[in-house]
Amino acid sequence: LGYVGVDIALDADKGPIVFELNARPGLGIQVANQAGLRWRLEKVKGLEVKSIKHGIRVAKNLFGGEVEDSIEAISGRKVININEKITLYYKSYKEGSKNDNKDREITTAFVDTGMITSRISRSYASRSGYFETMRQFDFLKCPKEFPTFKDAQDYIDEYSKNSQPDGHIIRLAKIFEDGQIVVRPVIIIKIKVSGEVLDLEMIVTEDTTHSVILGRNDLKDYLIDTSKTFK
Repeated sequence: LGYVGVDIALDADKGPIVFELNARPGLGIQVANQAGLRWRLEKVKGLEVKSIKHGIRVAKNLFGGEVEDSIEAISGRKVININEKITLYYKSYKEGSKNDNKDREITTAFVDTGMITSRISRSYASRSGYFETMRQFDFLKCPKEFPTFKDAQDYIDEYSKNSQPDGHIIRLAKIFEDGQIVVRPVIIIKIKVSGEVLDLEMIVTEDTTHSVILGRNDLKDYLIDTSKTFK
């Protein structure tokens, strides 16, 4: 099967729903609607196509329109990329202050539906104003790894009985990281995604390839476009 047509509807609750798979798709609907096809062709009459990429872009606009805007309008959800440009706000950020432009930075977040809770690297958390918070977590002398998730949970339960060493650690979380069961702190990070400012619970992890990862809990109001990346 070299080419296939897929009929997809967008549901406000469930997201994309596949209605039909067609092994021989075409422009039959345009043939049945000559006025619609003619109107589209007249829009590009005399247009010089400068390259293959230019031609593909023209074809997409000709028969697809502003697809992304339409998806957002129909589904009520914004479309984001696998690698999404975000604004990361530092803990010192105050809207309207003289330093509000210095207390934030633009970075790239990796969108991962396989993770439940969003994550941020330790270096990014420290740079965002949580350096002392990370030091306070180190004072707990948390074991570097646990043999089972139950052991990790027992440690978390014991921790919750005592006063928190830093008010910015809202809880501890057990995760599987680099083949090991570990316990990491969870903090609140303010970010802006697709124009929307959010306060997200993020697990602070060791530095990895992706400094910020958006997990499934924070992706419920978005549709993910896997064909685009932010560079």
